[in-house]
Parts: sequence; C-alpha cells; structure tokens
Amino acid sequence: MSAIEKDLELKLRTMRYLWYLGYFVRRNIDLVEYGYGQSRQYTDIDVLGARLDENFNCSFKACDCKSGIRVKTAERLFWLSGVMNYFEATQGLFIRNKMMGAKYIELSKRLNITPISSAQLSDLEKTYGIPPKFYGPFCKEQGSVDQVFSKLKKSDRFVHDYVLKRYWRDQPQQQIVTLIASSGRIKNIKDLEDYEQTFALTYVLSSLSLSVLRLSNMVIMVPNSQKENIIKYELLGGETSFSERRKLLEVFHSFMAREIKERYKEKYPVTKVEFLESLIPEYSKYFVDLVVRFCNNPASSIYVPRLMDLFAFEFALNNRKVSLDDVTPIGISALSLKPLKDFLVFAERSNLTTQNFQQLSKEYLDSLESD
Repeated sequence: MSAIEKDLELKLRTMRYLWYLGYFVRRNIDLVEYGYGQSRQYTDIDVLGARLDENFNCSFKACDCKSGIRVKTAERLFWLSGVMNYFEATQGLFIRNKMMGAKYIELSKRLNITPISSAQLSDLEKTYGIPPKFYGPFCKEQGSVDQVFSKLKKSDRFVHDYVLKRYWRDQPQQQIVTLIASSGRIKNIKDLEDYEQTFALTYVLSSLSLSVLRLSNMVIMVPNSQKENIIKYELLGGETSFSERRKLLEVFHSFMAREIKERYKEKYPVTKVEFLESLIPEYSKYFVDLVVRFCNNPASSIYVPRLMDLFAFEFALNNRKVSLDDVTPIGISALSLKPLKDFLVFAERSNLTTQNFQQLSKEYLDSLESD
C-alpha cells in the first residue's frame, strides 16, 4: 500500500465498504474543464461509487475521505454537496478519523450527507461481515496501478486523461464511442508490457460495460421489435442527431456525385446506400445484440463491470485468482456468468482486444466457473 498518497487507507476502506454494498468504485477522480486545447482542474473526489438496479438506473455516491484533524467541516460539507450535484448523487459520505461535532449533524442531514468516523466504519465492516482484505479496485498494489497509468500517460495522453478524468463528465453514448476508440489505441501501444496492456485494456472495457448498461436503461422497456433502431439512435446521440447526420451525408454524397460527373464524366463509385452505411459503426450489430442480451438478463448483467474490475486488478495485474463471492454484494447468492461471456464476445468480435487479453479472459472465466 502506497505511503505517499495521503488518506489512501481510508479511501480503500471506503471503496471496500461500498463494494460490499454493490457499488462499482473509483478513487481520485479529477473534475476537469476542457476547452481550446487546455484543461483546468476544478477539484477531485476521493471515492465515487456507482450502483445499478435491475432497470439499469444508475445512482452515484460521492465520498470525501480525510484522516487529518485540521478539517473545515462546514466548508467540506458544502463542497461535497456541490460534487454530489455534479454527479446527480442522492447521497454523500463524509468520512473522518474522528467523530464530527454535533453542531454539524443538522447541516449534514439537510445536505443528504452521512458523516462516518473511522471507528464507525469499523463497526459497519463488522455489521456487514466485510472481510479485512484488500483486492480488486481497492487492492493494496495501488502503486502498480499508478505505474501503469503513468506509462499510459506517456504513450497516449488522450486515452489516459479520458479514462481517468473526462469519462465521468460525458453521457453514456459519448463514453461508449470514445472508450471503443480508446481500446483500439491501447492495442497499438508498444511501450507497455503484455500484462500492463491487458490491465489498461480491461480497465477501459470495465468502464465501457458500465456505460453500455447505463445506455440499456433507455431501451429495456422498449418492445423487442423496436430495440435495434432505438439502440442505434442512442449510440449516435439520439434520433435527432442521427437524422441530422444522415441528411448531412446525403447532401455530401449528392455533391460528390455531381462534382465527379461534371469534372471527370464518371459515376461516383460509392452508392448513396453504401455511403450512408458509414454512419453506423461497424461494431453496431454486435452492440445491438449485446444490449438486447443485457436487457434479457438484467439481474446478472449489472455485475459485469465489477467482474471486469476483478479481471483487471486481480487476474491481469496481480495474477491472483478470484471467487464469485468477491463480486456479489451482501445478500446475493445466485449469479450467472452469461452476461460477462456476452460482453467478452462483443469485445472480441468488435476487434477491441488482443490475443493475450483473449487468452487471459478464457482462463478468468474458467477459474470463475470452477470456483
């Protein structure tokens, strides 16, 4: 466990607590504004949890973790409330080593923030039977995680910044398109070791699975006969955006056909139908199939991001086996691996993975099934 990062242990314990309540967890998320080729960091959030229900609704929980004694409590409560609004989070956790003064209890209630001391967190860990081990996204080897991302930053700054920062400000549609493009870029990085490349790729795909599930919320109630069109529209930013792009391409095709005919007395070699097909990404048919499959099994599909996280942090990075008990939250006993298999098939068919990734993913599935 890194001794450099301040409050690291408290952050990891908070992540572990949320994980056992069913959350997908991340630490140290920078909130950044981008514009005119420059970026400006507003602030950062210590721990963020995202939890999906069986309708694929996503709820966020923002956490502020500080182990120091010099904390301006009222300021931090209002700061955390602002971060919660940014993520549309309904609840926040205000975690400190010491108990918060009674005079701030009423303020925290009004802001929907739950204050927790380190001692209270220990009590909650005992109450929920949370084992005292660190693994997955809250593993002790955070130094190794940071090292991979440091190398990724040198090799591809765009992918690094998007995955760790910009991802959280985008809507699911934009996240999906950008993460799929990022997967292709990671595959071409030569400066990463095989296990580092596989970890980075799996980390990206873990975030991608969360985005796909969030987008699935828009179509789960749609009749099966209409799902394909709706999914394609949503993938392209909605039906209005799709129509606008289609009209633009139709105008452009007509212009090119006319110019070639007038200048070269030849017929434009690409038909309008073929030209418009470029509007839909090549992976769209696999994507549609994946979303439909997720919608047919929501109870198990919502655990795919957490299963991918265990693949990334435990299997790919630390070469450790995992158990299904490590991913299912308290009170869950049955979990199908079919949605995870469907997602991995989608990634392979869409050419998002490497041979090393595919081999490790098969070993990972085998280990889960033999558990």
